[in-house]
Order: sequence, then C-alpha cells, then structure tokens
Amino acid sequence: MLIAHAIGHSSALTGICAAVFFYARLAHALFHLSGFTLLMARTVAFTIGWLAFIVFAVALLRAG
Repeated sequence: MLIAHAIGHSSALTGICAAVFFYARLAHALFHLSGFTLLMARTVAFTIGWLAFIVFAVALLRAG
C-alpha cells in the first residue's frame, strides 16, 4: 500500500484490499494460536487474505 501511494496508484479499492488483507492475516494468526478449528477458520481467513492480495495486485497492474 505504501508503494502504491508513493507512485500515485492508490485508490479506495487498494485501501480496502490492504485493510482486508491485514485483518484476515490477523484473524488467521489468532485462529492458529488459539487452536480454533471449527469450519476450517484458518483456511478461510488465509484464503480471504490471499484473494485481497490478488485483487490488490490486479488493481495496481490495471492502473499502471
């Protein structure tokens, strides 16, 4: 996000993707530390973070 902002390609979409990625990775870490395995919570949190990263990358590639 910092590099996207520095080169002038940040937008509302990239900001939202960065926030979603951060909170998904935080949730993933908390699920991992707590041992919570109901509904494959760690896998879901990781996948959400990964998808946010992909959307972020596609948004930057389209803007460039």
